[in-house]
Amino acid sequence: MLKKIVLATTALALCSCHKELSTAQIDAVIKKYDTEDFSALKNSYVGYRGKDETANVMLMVAEFDLNCPAYIATIYPKTKELVKTDDHLIKESDKNCASYFKKEQIADYTKAFLKYDLKVIGVDAAGNVYINPTEQDLPNLLRIVPGTTPKDLKDFKKYKGNWYLRKE
Repeated sequence: MLKKIVLATTALALCSCHKELSTAQIDAVIKKYDTEDFSALKNSYVGYRGKDETANVMLMVAEFDLNCPAYIATIYPKTKELVKTDDHLIKESDKNCASYFKKEQIADYTKAFLKYDLKVIGVDAAGNVYINPTEQDLPNLLRIVPGTTPKDLKDFKKYKGNWYLRKE
């Protein structure tokens, strides 16, 4: 019960402190990533989580659908090499989640993620790209692949071209 209260409080704190992107910021992100190939991150969700006590980068790496908890990947920032993976969230989960990524897959996803100046990237099986460029929060921008309809498209409003913004 205490674990659920802590998780709920953390989620509320994260959601309540997000900053709105200006139109200029949104347009800059779209211009930069409009034709970018994110296929190396297909079926994954990767988010920046901060740095550890030795300044290594900490990333959350999960399957895109987030049915199971994430791995915590520790990355040496100078070489972008995977230092270690932590699957304690998966092992401690109430869900029946077995380890679902191999260490090599996590290394590939983290390397691909670190090529971009974004805080969160998720790519579904169809190649639709969810990003948050500035916050460790839910993706607030969605680039859809023409001819696809993401399950959560109702949570977004059309902005321009293939880009959508998360509804308030």
